[in-house]
Amino acid sequence: MSSRTRRSIRTHLAHRALSGIGAAALAFFIVGIVWFVVAEYVAPSAWPHAVDPSGFGRSTAAVQTAVQASDPLARFLSSGHWVFGLAAASWLAINGAVFAALAFVSALLIRRRVIALMMPVALYLGQSVVAQIAGQSQYSFLVTAVYPTGLQHLSIVAASAATVVLAIGAVAVATVLIARSPTNQRFA
Repeated sequence: MSSRTRRSIRTHLAHRALSGIGAAALAFFIVGIVWFVVAEYVAPSAWPHAVDPSGFGRSTAAVQTAVQASDPLARFLSSGHWVFGLAAASWLAINGAVFAALAFVSALLIRRRVIALMMPVALYLGQSVVAQIAGQSQYSFLVTAVYPTGLQHLSIVAASAATVVLAIGAVAVATVLIARSPTNQRFA
């Protein structure tokens, strides 16, 4: 008895890509929300002295003004803490989705699974090393993937540049691979 699917390979690969990328985005979004809850509620109640702005020699209002002026996502704080938390979790989810797209493309291009799954990490590390050596750390994936400013004060455009380039590349390669999949011997 044959259990061959009646779905085309293009449809199958597109479905697998979208479901994997969506699952990764959701997982990273949940992680971002958990981090926000810990930072917003757990840490201040457990260690109140660690989040006291007077330790920096400034008032609470002065610290909030300085942060909101220099941090692209902190501008969401004026709409409420949960809006900021959702924005930060969304940033993390977008970067997780792009990383998953890169893993999908690597799995299609490279036959050896271990090497294919190592490629996204190698690309992230390699690109970040090149950006750091070139003195352009704002374009480093490692600096901006978790939070758009890292420890630096970057604009949202500079912080998202590396992710946007990676996303465009991953989507372009995935589109070509899926379009050519019916003639690819690996999927026959």
